[in-house]
Amino acid sequence: MKKWPNLLLVSGTSRNAGKTTFACKLIKHIAKSNTVVAIKITPHFHELGCFANVLYKSEELVISQEMDTDIPKDSSKMLAAGASKVYYIQGDDSQLEKVIDYLKPLIPNTNAIVCESAALRSIAEPGILVFMSIDRSLPIKKNSDKISLADYHYWDYNYSIEDFDFNDGEWKNKKSNSIA
Repeated sequence: MKKWPNLLLVSGTSRNAGKTTFACKLIKHIAKSNTVVAIKITPHFHELGCFANVLYKSEELVISQEMDTDIPKDSSKMLAAGASKVYYIQGDDSQLEKVIDYLKPLIPNTNAIVCESAALRSIAEPGILVFMSIDRSLPIKKNSDKISLADYHYWDYNYSIEDFDFNDGEWKNKKSNSIA
C-alpha cells in the first residue's frame, strides 16, 4: 500500500452526500496558507470539453488537467475554490496504480492534495480519509467496505472545515477522530 501523507481523500456512501461541497470548502480554507492540488477520480467516461488539457489517454484511462472554472463539473468547482491545479481522472479501478505513478511526480510533497475518490483507498493510504453520508435513516448504498478505514465520518453535512489544517506536508485535524 502506497503511503501518501499529503493526501486527504474524500469518499461518500451515496450520491449527493456532500463530497464535492466538503472538498471545495476545504480547498478554500487550506488555500489561504498552502498550495492545494485537487484530484477528481471517476470510473465514468464523459466528454471533457474544450478547456481540459489531456495529459494521458488510453482506452482505459484519461488523465486531464481542468482549466475551466465556469462549468458545473466537480473538477471545475475545485479549481474555482482555489486549487492551484485540478486533475480530472476517468478510468476504472484497475487503472489507479497508473494514476498514482503518473501524478505523484507532478505534485510536490509540500502541496496539500484533496482528492474525491473512494476507490483510491484500496491502493493508497492517505494522510486523512473522510467519509460523507446523508440521513442516518437511509441505507448505505456504496463503499460500506471502506467506512471502517475512515478517520472521520460526517453525517448530514455536520462538520467544521476549520478543524482541518495542513502543515509540514501532512494533514491534521484539531479534533480527535470522529467516527460515528
